[in-house]
Amino acid sequence: KVVSAASYAMMTTPQGAASPQHYGFGLMEATAGSHKIITHGGSIHGFISANAWVPDVQLSITVLANAGSARTDALLQQLVRAALGVPLVQPQRRVTLSPADRAQYVGVYALQLPGGAQDFTFSERDGELVGQLAGQGGFPLTPYGNHVFGAAFDPSLRITFTVVSGRATGMVLVQGGQRFEGTRKP
Repeated sequence: KVVSAASYAMMTTPQGAASPQHYGFGLMEATAGSHKIITHGGSIHGFISANAWVPDVQLSITVLANAGSARTDALLQQLVRAALGVPLVQPQRRVTLSPADRAQYVGVYALQLPGGAQDFTFSERDGELVGQLAGQGGFPLTPYGNHVFGAAFDPSLRITFTVVSGRATGMVLVQGGQRFEGTRKP
């Protein structure tokens, strides 16, 4: 009633560079089971919101938080799944890595970010693999197996290494719905 069908289609249909993030002209699309979900969120000065609309069952869920560190998107995803009877997303299980396993990832990678390449350094500290993007503090990585790592500060963050002959040659960082690739520097 507020916008035309054509405008709504544009708002919800990812195109061009926004397609990998599932972002249309204003709204994002997702799925839970067989249900299409239209989402949007926002934040300002310590307040965060996330909203989902499930058209086929006429369901709307909104999460509001007054903490800048709140994970409203993750909570919204779980609430939508629970309401639809779709299995909840389970956290990945941590695995143990040997010193030799950790050593294959240690090095500096040129991570391609929108503003240009930045060094992402991986080192071993106190029996853990630690990641540090240039200009930021380091953080311990949580190993999940199959060359995949996460981080405690952001449950959505995933770093996946490409390993050839026992040595990582590249990496992919996925965070906040965005994907960035990096290659190991000599």
